[in-house]
Amino acid sequence: MKFGVGVLGATGFIGTPYRKEIRESPDDATIIALHGRRWELLEAAGQEDRAQLITDDWRQVVEHPGVNLVLVCTPDAFHHEAVMRCAELGKHVVCEKPVGRTAEEAGEMWRATA
Repeated sequence: MKFGVGVLGATGFIGTPYRKEIRESPDDATIIALHGRRWELLEAAGQEDRAQLITDDWRQVVEHPGVNLVLVCTPDAFHHEAVMRCAELGKHVVCEKPVGRTAEEAGEMWRATA
């Protein structure tokens, strides 16, 4: 299966190495959409990754029709809402640790994506 990848928190400490790995991977993944807060970094990342979409609205990445795998590399407080939306849309999701701020949040995300 070829994955169309969206990266939330694409230009941060966690998202940047993920993007590099995807760019260097064989033909099984392509970066489609990037999310970030700092526009100048996001524009540069979009060019480097040849992304179709760059945005400061994570929902646009998750809801992009070409994205079927979302990497959640945002600060911890933003994991829950993004993962739950991915689950609603049936998207594959990889979430950085800690998954949730509480065990209850983590459990809810686990059940939604299982």
